[in-house]
Amino acid sequence: GQYQTWDAPALGTAFITFNLEKGPFAYTNPDRKLLRQAAAYATDLEAIHQAVYYQRGDIATGFFTPGSPWHNSPEGWKGKSDRDKAKALLKQAKAVGTQIDLMANDSFPYMQQTGELVQAMWTDVGFKVNYNIFDAAVLQQKRKEGTFHAESMAASYRFDPDGWFSRQVLSTASQTKVESRFRNEKADQLI
Repeated sequence: GQYQTWDAPALGTAFITFNLEKGPFAYTNPDRKLLRQAAAYATDLEAIHQAVYYQRGDIATGFFTPGSPWHNSPEGWKGKSDRDKAKALLKQAKAVGTQIDLMANDSFPYMQQTGELVQAMWTDVGFKVNYNIFDAAVLQQKRKEGTFHAESMAASYRFDPDGWFSRQVLSTASQTKVESRFRNEKADQLI
């Protein structure tokens, strides 16, 4: 569910998560992978690193940065933005103009600022992004109902990374069920 992250090694990780149960990024959409890739390639992590985080911390290509003992970097996309590739992927999916409902928490300015930049970046390549900042109660309701497509989020580091995986990646975890709705049989088996 999560595909891009920004990280301050002692603090935590900020990321954009997709709703994989409902909407354009969902498992039910045959072009879901193309749309998620388009969103990823449209996102300029370096620009967010500079504008929101003042170049503090590291840009991560997975949940943990290279400075973490739990670091791993997935093969393939390495966090490099490519507007032309994003536009081509949207055209390939015949999805130019796809409505994306992006949200962020009103309590954390860095989540809001990241959301604003992502809105501009995704809009620039052809998504139609509706961005809203909500308080925690509204966010929880939207997550519960699944009435969002993406969210600017963050998580604090834990001493035990398995705790994060069991809360955010395991498909039966209550947090996974109301946030990303991520499902992966291999991940479930490993956890």
